[in-house]
Amino acid sequence: MSRTFHSEEYYILYKEYKKNWQHGSVLYDLDVTLPIRSAITMLMTLCHGTAVDKGWWEPQPEGKRTFGECISLMHSELSEALEEYRAIEDGLYQDSPEVLRYEKPGSLSEGDVSKPEGIAAELADVIIRILDTCAYWGIPIGTALIDKMKYNETRAHRHGGKRI
Repeated sequence: MSRTFHSEEYYILYKEYKKNWQHGSVLYDLDVTLPIRSAITMLMTLCHGTAVDKGWWEPQPEGKRTFGECISLMHSELSEALEEYRAIEDGLYQDSPEVLRYEKPGSLSEGDVSKPEGIAAELADVIIRILDTCAYWGIPIGTALIDKMKYNETRAHRHGGKRI
C-alpha cells in the first residue's frame, strides 16, 4: 500500500480508476463527471435552502453577509475539526469512535434526531458552509472541482518546492 493513503481501500480504488480509464483519468469521462456535477449542485441547493429556511441568510443590521464573512465561517468549522482532533489522545485513526459520534436522541430540541459530533461532523460542516456559500454567490464549484482535479493530475510530484 502507498504510504500516503491512510486507508488501503481508497488506495485500491484509486489504482483501479487510474488503470481503467482512457487518458489515465476518470475525470475525462462525461458519464462520470456529469453525475458528480449534478450531485454537487443538488447538495449546494439543499445546503443553501436549509440555511435560508433556518434564517442564516436573513438581512443583518450591517447588511448582507460578505464573502469574507463566509470564508471566516468556513475557517471556524475547520478550527472546530482541529479541536476535535486535539481532544483525541491517541491521534486520528480511521476506526476511532471519536472520528464520528452522536449525541443521544432526545438531547436536542428537534426531536429524536441525534446530532453528529467529532472530526467527521466538523469536516461535514466545512463542506456544508462551502456549498452554501457557492450557491449564494453563484460559484460553479462542481465544475471548478473537476477542472482543478484534472489540472492537478498534470502537475509534477510535490510541485512548487514547498515543504508542506
